[in-house]
Amino acid sequence: MRVLSPEAMREVDRRAIEEVGLPGLVLMENAALGVVEAIAELHPDAERVTIFCGPGNNGGDGLAVARHLDLRGYEVQVWRVTGGREPSADAAAQLRVCEWQEVAVEEIEDEDDLGAAFADAASADIVVDALFGTGLGRPLDGLFAAVVDLLNELPPPVLAIDLPSGLAGGAAHPIGPHVVADATVTFAAPKPAHVLSPAAGFCGELVVADLGIPPALVDDAEDPVGVLHLLHGPELAGWLPEREPASHKGDYGHLLIVAGSTHLAGAATMAARAAVRDVGRVLDMSYTFCDGISKLIPNKPGTHITIADALEQEPILKERYQRED
Repeated sequence: MRVLSPEAMREVDRRAIEEVGLPGLVLMENAALGVVEAIAELHPDAERVTIFCGPGNNGGDGLAVARHLDLRGYEVQVWRVTGGREPSADAAAQLRVCEWQEVAVEEIEDEDDLGAAFADAASADIVVDALFGTGLGRPLDGLFAAVVDLLNELPPPVLAIDLPSGLAGGAAHPIGPHVVADATVTFAAPKPAHVLSPAAGFCGELVVADLGIPPALVDDAEDPVGVLHLLHGPELAGWLPEREPASHKGDYGHLLIVAGSTHLAGAATMAARAAVRDVGRVLDMSYTFCDGISKLIPNKPGTHITIADALEQEPILKERYQRED
């Protein structure tokens, strides 16, 4: 799975709109449907949802979510936090539809309004953070920071749209006050903040929703920070062959661990233990390039040998080792 920086994701969005011909409002609708499906899956008993929307397209996503939840019979309350800013064009369109649909929408104009918002949100089954997305580049302050503090004090679980507000999508470390979410729904591909600690720890459970754009746009995206991939269960599972009922562990290959050196056995130890624990049934022999490593992993399956013994049993490695030496 590709991991895209916010810059690369913006380019994917641009190409989807300008080259493929998918209007921005269609992408926003698809994003909203992905969030609604995640809410239904993660919180099947939820009936009342409070959504905090910012002035940009992340807030527009939140308004679209409010509409679709309302259509599905949820009790929905929206709190808009704009800081005096005009909504983006797509967010304004979503707001008009919400008003026509008579979704309950109120505005937090200053910190005096936070008490009413807190009382409302505290009684919800789930709270949605749609203040800011992955494009934030400066710390939140003033009213926005106060709303973030409010969200973090609420008893119901918080689900963030795209990224917990206050985090920067391309940064592993928080840049200022931020929401601590129980779950985050992002779109098309995870961003660095979703997978790199400590920011990833503030995202909670991560859901990557489909935007309805051609996968090639994501797979072929050029990213200024480089090509990043996240290995996950479905991808890794495809590397393992199907096992015949009458087969033996030795039928599925051997594991070679090249790690560590004398007196520096930590990485080799962890790798060998992980192999025995997670793929022990396919592990027949483990060559560990670290003198004395066998003493660190007693009574474990597999054969743990020193570099000298490993080179004797693997002529190709021995030739390469001697050549480099």
